Amino acid sequence: MEDIFLTRMSWTNVGGLGGMTLTLQSIGVPEVRVYGPPNAEDFYQALKDFTYFPKIKVRVKPYHLSPMSDDVMTVWQVPIRAPDTSSHGGGLSPRAGSRSPDHDLSPKAGSSRSPSQSPVVRRSSCDVSDIDSESDDSSRSSSPRNSPKSKRRKTSQRDESLVISYICKLKPKKGRFLTEKALMDGIKPGVWVGELKKGNQATLPDGRVIDPTPYVEPDTPGPVFIVVECPGEDFIEPVTTNSQIAKYQEDGDEELPAIVVHFTPAGVAKDTRYQDWITRFGPNTEHLFLNEDTQTTSHEGTASLQACLNIIQPTVFPLLADNAIKPGSLPPLPHKHVRGECLLTYWLFHRDHPLQWDRSSIPLLDNEEAVKGAFALPGFEDSLKEMKETIATAFASDTAASPSYPEVVFFGTGSSIPSKRRNVTGILVQLSESESLLLDGGEGTFGQMYRHYGADVDRVLANIKCVFISHIHADHHLGLMKIFQERRRALQTLGEPQQPMYLIAPLPFMSWINHYRLNCENIGMDNKDFILLLSKDLSVFSNEEQNQEFNSLKKNLGFKQLQVVPVLHVCCSVCSSRLYQSSMSVVVSSVAPGCISPPCLLFCL
Repeated sequence: MEDIFLTRMSWTNVGGLGGMTLTLQSIGVPEVRVYGPPNAEDFYQALKDFTYFPKIKVRVKPYHLSPMSDDVMTVWQVPIRAPDTSSHGGGLSPRAGSRSPDHDLSPKAGSSRSPSQSPVVRRSSCDVSDIDSESDDSSRSSSPRNSPKSKRRKTSQRDESLVISYICKLKPKKGRFLTEKALMDGIKPGVWVGELKKGNQATLPDGRVIDPTPYVEPDTPGPVFIVVECPGEDFIEPVTTNSQIAKYQEDGDEELPAIVVHFTPAGVAKDTRYQDWITRFGPNTEHLFLNEDTQTTSHEGTASLQACLNIIQPTVFPLLADNAIKPGSLPPLPHKHVRGECLLTYWLFHRDHPLQWDRSSIPLLDNEEAVKGAFALPGFEDSLKEMKETIATAFASDTAASPSYPEVVFFGTGSSIPSKRRNVTGILVQLSESESLLLDGGEGTFGQMYRHYGADVDRVLANIKCVFISHIHADHHLGLMKIFQERRRALQTLGEPQQPMYLIAPLPFMSWINHYRLNCENIGMDNKDFILLLSKDLSVFSNEEQNQEFNSLKKNLGFKQLQVVPVLHVCCSVCSSRLYQSSMSVVVSSVAPGCISPPCLLFCL
């Protein structure tokens, strides 16, 4: 994979870009080209606060450049704009009393603070020149304002009115060489055959000059496919009236597409204007819809393992929710309209092959079959019986009343790199029936939450009152943007007001989230959905308002005391000690390689 195409700067679209780039780097891809909105460059620059791309070159190619073309296909970028409804406010800062995320906190001359006490924000050691943005301005690279240093400090405003569609045309398939006819005419195998296959004249050893036309079938034109995103009703008119896409409809002068991929919400896709626009592609064009109706399911291997653990202790190991959309639960789509499914494949063959859907790789969960396989193992049934007796005896001898809360749910205990069976860090501490605390949230945390809770995930999201981020490493926070978005959606779905959520984080995270909010999209910050507290400020309070926010946090979560403690792992790493209003102690510890004192969380309940 060397080319990545973005339709817009939304976390739904770009949230996996950092992890994808790291993966490409780890497998030795030397360069990746990113096409789409110009702000992709700003996104990559912000990622460098906590990720490293020393071995891969990232080139951002904005939509106004010429088409991308290689040996496989040609891709045209089609910018589409809706009325601009985004707000362009100032930078996001923590609540009054905290310094701005970009404030210089290094020791000043005459300061009594020692260097070891100074919370200096360190930048990535990877040179920003590894990320290039190309434009039609040939003088850009030599302009002083575009030097690496100035590029890093450049601030542009987000543009939520822009989406990019893509028109893609495969290169023609070369015609087949008619070997039998050539042999009949005395053309024996040799280097001249290669020239004929290329469509060139060839001179045989006997001096004959052969024209390729009688011996090579005509080229087969490559099919066209189109990718369209229409994220809201404001975009329906600009999308359906776009003149460049209209060329590939029945009244246009270009070839009709084989398939159109729609990144379009179900409500927008049902709009009569959008449906009328779809019909203009003709009756033979396939339409694939990727939206909230897309069928999803758990990873087959993970679900099978969980099913086996469930028969040992169903309370500790509940069955994963099967979130696949059941047949008949959604209205049928018109002919040639297909809903996306996990691992559904569309084979885009050339015109001399049938275009077809392939559902052979779609995972199907069968818990009964998984358990049956476990019982087939030698000695499993006897071991299971012994284990259940041991558990029953342990519970029978425990006369102490076990409270329902706190409950600790591990969404991920891995480190650095997600795997199929062990996600990166994410821990939910349920303090009561209606309150919970999320400790870190690496990439994929919401997916883990959805697999665990299924249809109840909205209530779980709404109950999160505070998010605590231990440090800036990507495996501890790259999944939080999705959590923020889904929590806002969940509250709307449940008909509940948008209650502010406490966000406790180190200084570099505030800088990252502020940069994303300014250059990509609003994730709730503009609407006061968050009460932001810097980790370092929770031990020393400089004014009454900051102290008031902290006291409000303790009161809402039932803590008598909360203290953030720095640890030796990475700059601005912290653990926190919390004292609850009861007498039970719970310790949550996340072991990190190279950390002398692993970040930990102590609850005294």
